[in-house]
Amino acid sequence: MTQWSDDDIDALVRSAYEPVEAPRFDELVTRATRPETPTRALPKRRGPTSQRWLVGLSAAAASALVVVIATQGSGGGGSTTEVASRPASTASDGPVASPSNTVRLGVAEGSPTPTADQLDATLKIIESRIAALGIEANAKVSGKEITIAFSRTDDRAAILGPVAAGGDLQFRPVLTGPASRGRPVPPNIATAPADAGTFPMSNDASMVYELGPSRLGSAAVERVTLADDVDPPTVRLTLRAGGDGIDRFNELAAECFDSSPVCPTGSLAIVLDGVVVIVPQIQTPHFERDQIAISGGLTEASARDLVTTLQYGSFPIHLV
Repeated sequence: MTQWSDDDIDALVRSAYEPVEAPRFDELVTRATRPETPTRALPKRRGPTSQRWLVGLSAAAASALVVVIATQGSGGGGSTTEVASRPASTASDGPVASPSNTVRLGVAEGSPTPTADQLDATLKIIESRIAALGIEANAKVSGKEITIAFSRTDDRAAILGPVAAGGDLQFRPVLTGPASRGRPVPPNIATAPADAGTFPMSNDASMVYELGPSRLGSAAVERVTLADDVDPPTVRLTLRAGGDGIDRFNELAAECFDSSPVCPTGSLAIVLDGVVVIVPQIQTPHFERDQIAISGGLTEASARDLVTTLQYGSFPIHLV
């Protein structure tokens, strides 16, 4: 416990308080120390005998509220100071941005400058994903970029993928797979459209697939859910009705089922942001729009991340 001299206490409050007579001083002390009565700054009391002080100090720049009570008995004993403190209540708008917990997303060099509407639409998708994951993070548009401030650096490592992924889903026919590596290129690959290409597998980048052009994209997906009590973990897709959804998917499914030149392997690749997620063998030429599922190679965590990424749509711009 800190020992304060009379001179220290007197100097502390002399300039801040006006003199008051002893009876009035005692009344104010009694009122101020009652729990139900709010305390307020008290004036100084001067007298030829003993002195008693109740001092309320508040420092705006400090991070704690400190109350000092000093008493001196008439017996001439030394003064005693008791200090009680508690952390100040501070308002917070979320994580504070710093180099260690902030991610900046912008368009690739040489890409067209994004419009304000594109940035706003992308921001809304990111905010929806953050809310779905139940994490503490703030996202905002900063010029031509989007910044995401996470509450902790380990949050960033764990959830940057599902939050910042572009969400560009594609359905592509498989022209050749890893087992076909080194074989002569089939004729249909040599004449494939420009957007055909080689894509790595999500869980093994050394495995690549030669895929045909995308026949269906994120806009065809109406709903994404995680199947309950299914092993292995499975993500279910409900495609939109009509020509821009299930009808187009069934056209591709029929070509793969028949192993036509468009889909010689009979397999269909589901690709997310340029990486192959799954390559199912097509066993029927016709599907109902709620029968599309992604399973195999997914853990429960990766399946949930995939649902979070897909259910709010893809970014209107490509960010890096």
